[in-house]
Amino acid sequence: MPRYITFSLFFLIGLFANGQVHINEIVASNANGIQDADGNHPDWIELYNSSSSSVDLKDFSIADKDDDDAKWFFPQITIAPKSFLLVFASGLDRKNVNELHSDFKISKSGEDIFLYNAQGTIISSLPSVPLDEDQSYGSIPDGTASYVYFSDPTPRATNDGSKSISASKQSSYYSDDFDLTLTSINPCIEIKYTLNGEEPTNNSLGYSDPITISKPATDFGRLSSIPTTPLVGPSILNFFKWKTPERVSKVNTVNYAGFCNDTLVTPVYHKTYINDKIGNLHQFPIVSITTDSVNLFDSDTGIYIPGTYHDNSGWSGGFPPGNYGLRGRDWERNVHVSYFSENRKLEWATNAGIRMRGGGSVSFAQKSFTLYFRDEYGQSAIEYPFFDGFNFNEYKRLAFRNSGNDFVQTHFRDAMLQSLLTDFDIEGQQSKPSVVYIDGEYWGIHNIREKHDKHFFHELTGIGKDSFDILNTCGVIDEGDNTEFMALQDYLLTNTLHSDANYDYVASLVDVDNVIDYFIAQIYTANYDWPYSNMKLWKSKRPGSKWRYIIYDLDFTFNQDNSSGFWVNSLEHTLDTSATWGRQECSNRIFRRLLDNENFRDKFIARFAHHLNNAFSTRNVNEAIADFEARFRPEMDEHIARWGFPSDIDGWNSNVNALRSFAKERPCVMLEDLLEFF
Repeated sequence: MPRYITFSLFFLIGLFANGQVHINEIVASNANGIQDADGNHPDWIELYNSSSSSVDLKDFSIADKDDDDAKWFFPQITIAPKSFLLVFASGLDRKNVNELHSDFKISKSGEDIFLYNAQGTIISSLPSVPLDEDQSYGSIPDGTASYVYFSDPTPRATNDGSKSISASKQSSYYSDDFDLTLTSINPCIEIKYTLNGEEPTNNSLGYSDPITISKPATDFGRLSSIPTTPLVGPSILNFFKWKTPERVSKVNTVNYAGFCNDTLVTPVYHKTYINDKIGNLHQFPIVSITTDSVNLFDSDTGIYIPGTYHDNSGWSGGFPPGNYGLRGRDWERNVHVSYFSENRKLEWATNAGIRMRGGGSVSFAQKSFTLYFRDEYGQSAIEYPFFDGFNFNEYKRLAFRNSGNDFVQTHFRDAMLQSLLTDFDIEGQQSKPSVVYIDGEYWGIHNIREKHDKHFFHELTGIGKDSFDILNTCGVIDEGDNTEFMALQDYLLTNTLHSDANYDYVASLVDVDNVIDYFIAQIYTANYDWPYSNMKLWKSKRPGSKWRYIIYDLDFTFNQDNSSGFWVNSLEHTLDTSATWGRQECSNRIFRRLLDNENFRDKFIARFAHHLNNAFSTRNVNEAIADFEARFRPEMDEHIARWGFPSDIDGWNSNVNALRSFAKERPCVMLEDLLEFF
């Protein structure tokens, strides 16, 4: 055989073998599985050589993004035919041939994985898929492009598909109708599925033929036709009473599982398919929640409705009580959550717990809720950068707000005002708008917020999670204890701060700059629903740590109604010690006592003037209003059609203009009030 023919033949054989090395299985949260030599449980990536020839992986590389700078290169190592090779995705960058460690980790929320040959060509890749703890994603059969989720990972061994079901389409957006095929290689398994968000049982539909996924209708469905408030009651009810939807957009949900001899033997799989015509309605991320309807809407167990608790309450005034107001783990329900970002990508999906949240606003038609991520559900935390320019990317709890009292007006008042406080010395709340679908039915705009708890402050400070005292109004304990705070309150009751020595002592316990910025923000915005409520403070347990205020729930502000109009003297409201509306002298005691000190008064006045000329200047505030108005306007038609609040788009425009009126008039009013008081 001529030499050049021999060379070409071996070259082609080598290229063919290169192409038969596959990414065969990955684990992104290895809690209880295989250990490395250090006894740790890193993420891992398994390769499989499906060819009949050994492959030298020298100059091959893997990466978690398709970028030359992200590639991790293999050392001189060979993978035998029909064999497996494990790479720990630990971030440790070790190239010992006995145990390989890449220089990157795999996010539980999902990220693409790429395998390149020596020429830099992609020869295998896995799409970004979210994975729960000790769950893997891999090929069935080994070395093919048919991937499924496994509840029992098999590192360095053949993937066992006997307890898995593969789907022909993953959760995503789609432009045309399609047939969804579900497959199991286990002849014992009978696939059962639902199309309404319910968990599949033996009594669910049995899969036999492909399921047609088409654009769903927009008439309101079985859940969106359920009233979420009482329909009869005192006149206050008319402010937020549930209304029959004009229309309800929908996405397709498919939940399926495998049963053998009437016993569930596979995981329950959840898929969400969003038709482009529906997806084009939204510029915000889409959050698809599926759950058994009894969790939210059953009279006895449903947490989204008035239910039995309301029926037995004898309601005669104020906000109506209901199942939605009950708290604690007993009123936490199981859900599955899929999060699609603005770029139409499924970023993460997991099981979670859901609880209702809020005070009076929880009785509104649309409600706020909190998602809890725990090992018992799936992921113990979500790793995802929800908030632009924010360093946190791990969340154990996320709040989804109906915008509180602003639910009936602009739906962005609090988020807009918090955006003005970036230069303030306060812990505020980041915000990201989203639209929620429950069991495939449109549920409107929800603002995603981080929750101010021990996990938040751990991420903020790096201090241990059990090392914080977090208190509500007048020292009511949220987390930790209030011993030091109550001692401070007692001191302020019996000592005046006219004395600089006494003032310095209090300043050693309370962050004075934080107090000043916090009260300026609340006073300028004319927050009527404060300080007797919606007040929270925190500090670490470390010596020298000072109490700091947290700002949140700025919904009852900024021309929300006459009590928060631009003309209101909020300084008087802040300093009020009467019993009206349940105000307690203790809620504003720290601020009142600090005002006794001349040094503090001078700092407060100077700082207020600075903020009126900068963050709270009419121009700056109007720019923020215009930005939020532009972001929310495309979503408002669908939201109004779903909930009937505000009454129509003209009503929404009027509410936005009320913000502009406040921005224009407030600085002069505020200046007059300050001059009069001081």
